[in-house]
Amino acid sequence: MIEELNKLESENAFEWKLRLCNLKLDKQIDLDWSEIVELLSLGISGDHLRKLSYAYKEYGEYLSIKELESIDKSSGDSDEFIQKITKAKEDLYKEKVKLQDERRMYNAFARVEARWEEMKDVIESEARSLNVTKPLLSNGTDIKSGEQIASLLLSDLHLGIEVDTYLNTYNIEIAKEYIKTLELKAIEYCRIHNVKELNMEILGDLVSGIIHVTTRLYQQETIINQTMMCAEMLAEMIHNLSDELEKVNIYFSVGNHARVVANYKEHMSEENFEYLILWHLKTRLKDVDNVEFKVNIYDSEMIVYEVFGKKIISVHGHKDKPESAVMKLSQMLGILFDECHMGHFHNFAFKSKTLINGAFVGLDQFAQDHRFSGHPSQVMKIYYENGDECIYDIGLNN
Repeated sequence: MIEELNKLESENAFEWKLRLCNLKLDKQIDLDWSEIVELLSLGISGDHLRKLSYAYKEYGEYLSIKELESIDKSSGDSDEFIQKITKAKEDLYKEKVKLQDERRMYNAFARVEARWEEMKDVIESEARSLNVTKPLLSNGTDIKSGEQIASLLLSDLHLGIEVDTYLNTYNIEIAKEYIKTLELKAIEYCRIHNVKELNMEILGDLVSGIIHVTTRLYQQETIINQTMMCAEMLAEMIHNLSDELEKVNIYFSVGNHARVVANYKEHMSEENFEYLILWHLKTRLKDVDNVEFKVNIYDSEMIVYEVFGKKIISVHGHKDKPESAVMKLSQMLGILFDECHMGHFHNFAFKSKTLINGAFVGLDQFAQDHRFSGHPSQVMKIYYENGDECIYDIGLNN
């Protein structure tokens, strides 16, 4: 970039000035106008050079057209010559528009990336501060060894949304109560079934997000506040569960409500506010010895693990149909799965080898408008080595 700013051997002083001005107008250099004035040793203000640059650019484009028109017309048919000139003008205009579009897309991408990095820094900084003021540490006591393994599905909190209808009430304070209810009931069932190891599947739509206008209308908190609040609620819940079990495995998949860009056609799957929650959890729970964060090997949104020889795949559910999920995911990954776990549909069900989680929010305005039914719930499944199973549809409001 330094070489690009220097005067070229083939340039005179004016050509050097023209080139730098064009680079600045096309946003290919980061210097401001006053810095360009200083580099060129001009006795004018930066604002004056900026205004001159637009005139230089327009005049340069005019000269390009005149140069084309100066071609010897006698070399061919006049109609053919006019067509060539017209085509050259069109090509020049297209290239100009293409450059503007590319530059605009790049700037938009750069702005999103900058905001994303800033948000990540805020989340991690907050987690580090909490580690000092409110550390989450290993229990340090002997935990009773069990025999069974359990899977706890956690999804569709939609933290931040507010529902206040005849059929349902839901807000942040109620969500906190539901988290505590889920924690206590999970501990109760682990004790009843003598569970030694818990696979906690965090399956997305943890926060309300920005994807629907109606969602934004019914939000209580901004997406950043939702994210930070949800992350700490989950960190404390996982820590309390770890005090009861030999081991807690954390599996993570994002949903579709928390993507950074509302338009699904423009968003990148890696840019989802829920990944901020994962970073927070890892920072907060780093000193809890029996909590392990598992890596999704096949795809960042697909959880794959095994319990007593049974192969399980878990996803959020917005890209899959329950009745065909096991078959299609088995075909895609070349693994014969025994069952699939998913959220997204807000209603507990177990069909076609697919276990569907409930939702914290219960009936929101969208569900009511579409005449759906349901109650606030989450699912826990207990696995026995002999093949016995027990499924709990855990009600959160009773």
